[in-house]
Amino acid sequence: MSDNALLLEHARTGARLPPGEFLIDAPLTLADGGALRGAPGGSTILRPAQPASHVPVINLVSTFPSPADLIYGGLPNYTLLCDLKIIGTGTASGEYGWMVRGACIRIERVHVTNCHYGGAFVWSVDTAVRDCLLSQNYVNIYINDTITTTRFSGCNIREAMADGIRLHSGQSVLFDDSIIESNRGVGMVCHGSGIAGIRLRDVWFENNGVGSLYDPHGLVKREGVTGTH
Repeated sequence: MSDNALLLEHARTGARLPPGEFLIDAPLTLADGGALRGAPGGSTILRPAQPASHVPVINLVSTFPSPADLIYGGLPNYTLLCDLKIIGTGTASGEYGWMVRGACIRIERVHVTNCHYGGAFVWSVDTAVRDCLLSQNYVNIYINDTITTTRFSGCNIREAMADGIRLHSGQSVLFDDSIIESNRGVGMVCHGSGIAGIRLRDVWFENNGVGSLYDPHGLVKREGVTGTH
């Protein structure tokens, strides 16, 4: 059984992966309630088998519950990614650690490093990212297109080769109790069209090379933002 097939089988059953290293030979897609769990402590490592441009290692594409499901008591079946370390090749332009194009997604205790974009959110509804480390990617977090009710809590976003976070467009995005530090460019760049409801709450900026927050239009609401900003 290939590593991809093994990972998809674990995602289907929800069983934890053992410690060790797994090679991804094509983007691994999790959808509609799949749960990919590594061993506690980040000892389960995923790597792309070869460089590939503009593709994610993990593709999260869950669909949002229908209005009828919500009205008649159907609960969202969250797709879960947790307790993993994703290491990119460091050579492919547009290589993503994970890409979100869906709804009802939870990402917890995942470390992404050495990718072009650590985490990319191209279309995201009701997504929560908790206790994650994104470090030493070209850009650690990239947010584009309509994003709503997307939350980052307890995250460390650090040591990007360029900017820590690039937010081109989005609505109702919250960074809470997080650290944005030691990125070579700007800690967070916020520009583009369609930006509304962006909040930083209890966020620490430190030692970002070109400044902590680029927000030329005053679009970001700040509550308890500290550090060098």
